[in-house]
Amino acid sequence: MNKLLSFLIVFLPAASFMKKFVIILCMMSVSITAQAKVSKAGALECFTQAQKQLSFASESATKLCAGSISAAPVACVIDAYKQFGLAPNGSGAELCAKAISSAPVECVLQAKSKLGLSANGSGVELCAEAVVASAPAECVVEAMKQLYFAGNGSALQLCKKARSLAPVECAVKARDEKYLGTSSIIELCKEK
Repeated sequence: MNKLLSFLIVFLPAASFMKKFVIILCMMSVSITAQAKVSKAGALECFTQAQKQLSFASESATKLCAGSISAAPVACVIDAYKQFGLAPNGSGAELCAKAISSAPVECVLQAKSKLGLSANGSGVELCAEAVVASAPAECVVEAMKQLYFAGNGSALQLCKKARSLAPVECAVKARDEKYLGTSSIIELCKEK
């Protein structure tokens, strides 16, 4: 697509801006349509694999695979069962719904080693939807150091879905500059 855009700009200088604009919009539409088909195909592949490999009923397979771009949630559930014995239709599915890789399982490994969290409870809570395997656990460690939360519950809430230490950086700044309470800081700074 980039080569075609370059061609339009360089070799068709006489073409009006509007013609180039229409061609670019058409190309973008084709690209977006192709991506949507891949996404739907990914969810369908995930659904099929959940039924085949995990023996999930339609409702459970739909819940696990809704919006997925590949069969990664199924592979994640299988890995969670092998690593921690998480029930595929319970905590394993909760951990791996919306997974795009094995990052949620790797995140639980990090949470166990760095924080002593159980795989079946707090580990699942922290690591569900993790994209960067080490980020949520590292975020909790930093939050406990810098924010002096009473217990790790607030740190877990702040760091769920963290992709970096940005939630902690935001929380420290919000605490120091805005004098907000813990629940307001968490709501303001956690990644959605």
